[in-house]
Amino acid sequence: NAHSLELLPRGRIVVASSVHAKGNRLVLFDLAHSDQPIWDTPLVSAHGVVWDEGRQLLWTLGLKEVQSYELRDWESDNPSLAIKRNDPLPDGDGHDLQPVPRSNHLVVTTGPHVYFFDRDKHEFRLHPDLGERANVKSVNVHPVTGQTVFVQATESWWSDTLGLLAPRGTIQLPGERLYKARWLPHQTP
Repeated sequence: NAHSLELLPRGRIVVASSVHAKGNRLVLFDLAHSDQPIWDTPLVSAHGVVWDEGRQLLWTLGLKEVQSYELRDWESDNPSLAIKRNDPLPDGDGHDLQPVPRSNHLVVTTGPHVYFFDRDKHEFRLHPDLGERANVKSVNVHPVTGQTVFVQATESWWSDTLGLLAPRGTIQLPGERLYKARWLPHQTP
């Protein structure tokens, strides 16, 4: 029940494995042997992972907290992650964790709210436009234009509509069941 994954240095991948009999944990893999987990640790309702190159930290989101991890024994055949800090969410049901380009912030969605989390001050504040919205399953800020795309569930866990900020708008996709939306900016060679 993977909800998020992130590429880490040296061709390793961490997966946020959510609510499932084999889930509720972070799982580390090496691309050279991608079918074999090399490390894991519990994280209830793991939903988000973000590699922070500048700080050399992995940020994670679970049911009740944002955590940061340091890489350990990374040059060895037995790498692991060591928890550095645990920041409790202002409310529960963590859903999405994404960086805000060119800032110290991560966007964090929970069941009832959307927050900015300051990675330096370790403080949460309501998102100015989305803060009071419940059931927002994903938020992503375009790294070049700054436009925000989000999915707010209108049925159980999904919606057929993408919301947009800066400029505001919506894109409706009848028949689709959208959960997470991400910008994939074009990169020239």
